[in-house]
Amino acid sequence: MLKTEATRLQAEASDQWAAYQAKGIKSAILGESEALLTAQGKQLPATFENERERYRREQSDIENVARTKERAR
Repeated sequence: MLKTEATRLQAEASDQWAAYQAKGIKSAILGESEALLTAQGKQLPATFENERERYRREQSDIENVARTKERAR
C-alpha cells in the first residue's frame, strides 16, 4: 500500500515539475518577444510585465507544491 501511495505522489510531483517547466518556457518566449519588439523599435504592450510576473509567481507556487509532494513521498 505504501509503494502505491509513493508512486502516486511521485507521479503528481512529476506532473507539477512539467507544469513548472511549461511556465518557464512561456516566460522565455515572452522574453524573446520583448527582445524582438525592442530591437524593432516598437512599443512593448503593458501586459508583458504583468504576464512575466504572473509566470514567475505561478512557477514559484508550482515548485512549492512539487517539493511538498516529493517530501510526502
